[in-house]
Parts: sequence; C-alpha cells; structure tokens
Amino acid sequence: LVGSEMCIRDSPCMFLFINLAFAALLGFFYLVQQFLSWEFYVFWFVIYLELIQAAWISSEPQVKIKYKLTHTAIGISFLLLLVLSTVMYFAMRRPNFLASILGFTLCVAAFVLRHYGIKNLGASFSEHIRTPKRLITTGLYKDVRHPIYGSSIMLVIGMPLILNAYLALSASLLAITFILIRTELEEKSLCRDVPNYKKYIKRTNKFFPSRLGPVRQSQV
Repeated sequence: LVGSEMCIRDSPCMFLFINLAFAALLGFFYLVQQFLSWEFYVFWFVIYLELIQAAWISSEPQVKIKYKLTHTAIGISFLLLLVLSTVMYFAMRRPNFLASILGFTLCVAAFVLRHYGIKNLGASFSEHIRTPKRLITTGLYKDVRHPIYGSSIMLVIGMPLILNAYLALSASLLAITFILIRTELEEKSLCRDVPNYKKYIKRTNKFFPSRLGPVRQSQV
C-alpha cells in the first residue's frame, strides 16, 4: 500500500528480514491456533506480496515532502486494517467462500494495476507528491490519472473480504477517505505546476481505466 512503502528501502537485507518475519509470524499463529484456514494464509500472502513490491521501490533523495501527513495517515489506516482483520478472523470467523474469492480477485487485480501504473510512469514515479518533469499520458495514463491510488483502494477493500472480516471494512473506509484527500491535494498541486493538466483531467477518469488498451510507456 502507498503508506507502507515509505518505511521500506531497497536493501538486500530487507528481503531476508521480510521472509524471516513472516515465517516467525505464521509459526506463532500456527502454535496458537494449530490449524488455520486457507483464507488466513491467502490474506497474509497478499500482505507479503505488498511488502515485497514495496521493497523493490527505490528510495528517493532527501527532498521536502508535500502533504506528508496524508501519507502517514494512509499507512496508519493500513496497519489498523491488518489488526482488525486478524482480530475479526479469530474472534468472529464466518467462512464465506465467494466473499473470500472476491477479495482475493480484487487484490490480484490491484497488484496488476499497480504494476503497470508504476511501469508506465518509469522514472517519473514517486511515492511522494512532486512536480513531474513530463506528463505521462499513454498506457494506463491515457484513460486514468491515478491508477496506483486506484489499486490501493482495491487492496483495502479486498483484504478484509478474504477473511470475511466485514467490520474491518470500517478501516478500509478510513483508508479510502485519506486516499481521496491525498488525491485532491495532488491534483491541485499538478493543476498549479503542470501545463495542460486541467485539460488532461477533463478527458480522463480519476482511478480506474474505462477500457482495456495497449500498455506501454511514453512521455509527452
């Protein structure tokens, strides 16, 4: 998720740490519960993929970060989502195969959307709000302005569904609220600093593409 990525840097030791931490965590859960359902392992596998993807994102030079508070708020909301989902799983487990499959499908689609969103941005990608040197208007960005934020929305909805932790969707709503606030702040900044961005807004969707098309990288 957007918020979690700010805490992870591209160090080879980080991959070892992530793997050891998850092995220890799942070992602890196994000892406590003895047997965990497939939904639980899928849920934490999604978290594992999220952290691995975040670890591949290169760290940026130390610059002044705009709207850092929203970045932190999204990260805290994500952590709250993890805690609530896990607690709800152990306290009020009500298996629903269709809901779990729907949640997993949303998460897979989110990873695909984020992958191509980052790939299309290339060197212009940043986890922070900053003025790009060039405006990317091809690939996913031909139809949508913020596919990476869109992927985060899909993740925070899909993850609680995997565990059928419906009350944890309240944390999802909180995370989505902060994502929407951050998006509005970013668009105001881009409208002010990037030529023709207002025209770009009029011909594109905000979070999700309206149609499938060729995914390629280009700059204008």
